[in-house]
Amino acid sequence: MRYLVSFLTIGFFAIAEGRCQDQTIPGELTSPYPTLLNLAFEWQISGDRNQNGVVTVQYRKKGGPQWQQGMPLRRVPAGENINFKWKNKHSGSLFDLTPDTQYEIKLTLTDPD
Repeated sequence: MRYLVSFLTIGFFAIAEGRCQDQTIPGELTSPYPTLLNLAFEWQISGDRNQNGVVTVQYRKKGGPQWQQGMPLRRVPAGENINFKWKNKHSGSLFDLTPDTQYEIKLTLTDPD
């Protein structure tokens, strides 16, 4: 199994006094736990106290003519549960991919703040 994924990320955020906690500040993007047919994504963020940031997902086979729409990433607030902690992030997956195929992934982060 081999996936070569090109991440194309677009992030827009405004730095304005008094709004720093509501704006989303993008952090590290990872793709943990790939399987033969699926890819997972975790995009660490800071800010977004009001949890209104959204990440849309598009993907295509490398060089393919048309982008396909994936499920948006889910907003996961920081938390902990019995010796397990996680940070603020957006998380989600792409399903039913073709093994040994290169994919281009476009994640778009938008936040009205």
